[in-house]
Amino acid sequence: MRKYKLANKVIDKIEWCPNSQLCLLAVANEDKVHLIAPALFTRQANLATKDLLTEAAKLYAIEAASKRETPCTWLF
Repeated sequence: MRKYKLANKVIDKIEWCPNSQLCLLAVANEDKVHLIAPALFTRQANLATKDLLTEAAKLYAIEAASKRETPCTWLF
């Protein structure tokens, strides 16, 4: 079993992504939302999840470079 440490904070909510083609958890604790890809599904679903998160990181880098104000800060 994998264990994830969330900086000794209280976990308020855990939800699976409703898209059955992805293996993604959203974990909320206090003032942060963590997206975790636990790689528990098929190889194809795990790869699709990794690709989705990689694409999100690229899009965020482009958005950050434009210096526009964003409603949240992403850390990868």
